[in-house]
Amino acid sequence: MPVSATGTVSSLLLIALVSLTACTPEPNMPETATAPKVDAFDVDGMDTTAKPCDDFDRFANGTWKDKNPVPSTESRWGAFGILAKENLEVKVKSIIDTLMAKKDAPKGSPAQLVSDFYRSYMDTTTLEQLGASPLQPWMERIDALKSLEEQAALTGEYARIGASSFIGLQAEADMHNSKMNILYAGQDGLSLGERSYYEKTDSAMVNIRKEFVQHVDKMFQLAGLPEAGAGQTILDFETGLAKLQLTNVERRDPSIYKKITFAEFAKLAPKYDLTLMVSSMGVVTDTLLLEDKNYVTTASAYIAGTPLSTLKTWMKWQFLDTYANTLNKALNEESFHFHGTVMSGTEEQKSRELRALRATDGLLGEPVGKLYAEKYFPASSRKKVQDMIENVRAVYKEHINALTWMSEETKRKAQEKLALFTTKIGYPDTWKDYSMVEINPNTLMQNTMNLIAWRSNDNLVRIGKPVDPKEWGMTPQTVNAYYNPSMNEVVFPAGILQPPFFNPDADDAINYGGIIAVIGHELTHGFDDQGAKFDGHGNLVNWWTDSDKANFDALAQRMITYFDGMEVMPGLHIKGALTVGENIADLGGLTLSYAALQRSLEGKPEHALIDGYTWQQRFFLGWAQVWRDNIRPEALRMRVERDPHSPAHFRINAALGQFKPFQEAWCPDGKGTMLVPDSERVVIW
Repeated sequence: MPVSATGTVSSLLLIALVSLTACTPEPNMPETATAPKVDAFDVDGMDTTAKPCDDFDRFANGTWKDKNPVPSTESRWGAFGILAKENLEVKVKSIIDTLMAKKDAPKGSPAQLVSDFYRSYMDTTTLEQLGASPLQPWMERIDALKSLEEQAALTGEYARIGASSFIGLQAEADMHNSKMNILYAGQDGLSLGERSYYEKTDSAMVNIRKEFVQHVDKMFQLAGLPEAGAGQTILDFETGLAKLQLTNVERRDPSIYKKITFAEFAKLAPKYDLTLMVSSMGVVTDTLLLEDKNYVTTASAYIAGTPLSTLKTWMKWQFLDTYANTLNKALNEESFHFHGTVMSGTEEQKSRELRALRATDGLLGEPVGKLYAEKYFPASSRKKVQDMIENVRAVYKEHINALTWMSEETKRKAQEKLALFTTKIGYPDTWKDYSMVEINPNTLMQNTMNLIAWRSNDNLVRIGKPVDPKEWGMTPQTVNAYYNPSMNEVVFPAGILQPPFFNPDADDAINYGGIIAVIGHELTHGFDDQGAKFDGHGNLVNWWTDSDKANFDALAQRMITYFDGMEVMPGLHIKGALTVGENIADLGGLTLSYAALQRSLEGKPEHALIDGYTWQQRFFLGWAQVWRDNIRPEALRMRVERDPHSPAHFRINAALGQFKPFQEAWCPDGKGTMLVPDSERVVIW
């Protein structure tokens, strides 16, 4: 599955791309205003009283951290979030404002779709008048269920419009035949997101479960649903379901997916009609890749043994939770209270206008993104980024050849994979067609449902069809990047190709520590603990000799052990086995970008000091300021439990502690609590 710099991309976002054919030419975008000049490096954000070899994050970012507490409307705050905020609230807003100003936009055009969806989100008068009434027909259908068979059929239908079931279905490239799409089936259905939230007994987790029960009860009350004690009913049910699921660490291994016939899949659940559920979702297939046979057997039996009344309550909850933010203020605020405050620590909900922008960008990101790319990312920038990528690729080739732990046979295969890497930069060359989606200016819930249904259909119709190599998993305005192993590609949206990640006014050292390190990070994902299991064509193939694979696994295990020892708050440690892929990619990104910088300076006079620092030191300052971040304790806990990325503080300090050139640049005496002794350093790529 695709892996991003800051988070894993949902597979359902990797949907087929087709040419966008609007009814009339799209509105001309106003000329881009001159962007505010961003300092090449934020010297004022440093805390030079800190010891760089004990806490480089504090040294590089301490004053910034002190002066930039997490805003009340955020759960974390750093370089990614600040740039994403600017993208949304300035650039995307400018585009939406332009579309809103277009009079009599043709039905199905980007202007009509975007402006009417935005208007529906802002039409609070209608939303308050309607209250929870838009839910009623959907809840009545659940109330009318009389049998487990009827429940299975309705579950499939509701899954198509975003309500979770105990099994998640989606189309992706077949990991054994990457040119063709296939149906994937995996575990799903936990409101708290991960098994640990139902099992851990520390006070924080106990409180989250208590808050969850109260939250569900209040949501049912506000929605006018009659079920008493719904919160405890759902928590008890999901706790039982969670016990049957794999942990997020176990799910990291792509080889657990097994190809079976659909007939075999259906037979795994003799007491539950999976055929009816899947067909009601609109899925037709002869084969699929299944994550865990045992889960399907035990979970389907668990469902079949659960009272129908409980299943109906759970279905109501899944639907209500999915669409709460499309309803009246009371439901919206209660949803935010739990998901925003309890789970992430966010103190205050964003304004209605900002939520409207975010929702529009989230559901209609490509029509907006097409205009974003035209306005903010000139085609000439693609060449600049492509040159950066090729520089890093050349360095990677040299590093593979120089490895001492890998045989020549495996090196040849690694070089083949590296040569086959493809790139996508800035924005797609073809665009999705949303023109058939029905969007009206005063039906927010139905608009949202129509867009989710369109997205589901766009994904599922690909089953059994060739993979579209032009598809993107992120919109151009996204501040992120990703590697997709099934296509062996690295993707860099326009959104991240700007300061502080890439700053044309900065010196090379700062940019190499920023965007070049991100490029190296994404390339390294092709050779992390997951990516290394795929060949250059995106197929799950073992291209390693047994001894080389053992060497790689031993190095990866040392990284796991190293990060297992990182305590993020009392009693809470990083999950080394969950974050190992990102940690390998961080170290790889540092290694490749630093070597690329060295290579670019060969034969040139020694650079003069800038701000009092050498180019070597500035490289690491650039790295640290890209990842600087403040985060609330609740969000930090959620990141540790659910996210394959280590918290930002450790992405800075722990990665640099492993990297010998950091010690040479900042700690020539070899003293510092961050530093890993030479005998214990992990050098993979």
